[in-house]
Amino acid sequence: MKIKEYLQKHIDKIYKSYCKKSVFTNYKIIGVRNNKLKRYAKTIIKKYDLNDYLLNTNFKSFDEMQLYIHVLNELDDYDLVVKNLKIILKIIDNWCSCDTIRPKCFDNNLDKVEQIIYEWIKSNTIYE
Repeated sequence: MKIKEYLQKHIDKIYKSYCKKSVFTNYKIIGVRNNKLKRYAKTIIKKYDLNDYLLNTNFKSFDEMQLYIHVLNELDDYDLVVKNLKIILKIIDNWCSCDTIRPKCFDNNLDKVEQIIYEWIKSNTIYE
């Protein structure tokens, strides 16, 4: 199943309504719950060409961005995650997406994370 098909199939109208009221974003809100996105992120890692997937940051929806973040959260490759976080942090436009970022690979690389955090703190981009 393609990503857009998956998102359309898993719309939750109640969740969509909630997000429209509480997530301030310029992106379209489809309304897919995070637990569904987390589960699908694992499928993407297994079944898709990850390099191709990670190149696509031209999101049409908030849900696509959330899915992308959940994919990054699952990856073990610290350098790959940071490289893609540097890109996505420049286009995130809401706190929900920002707060969803919690890569598992950070747990084993705390010394490196501390250094990159100082770089992000100095940024003029609010969500970075």
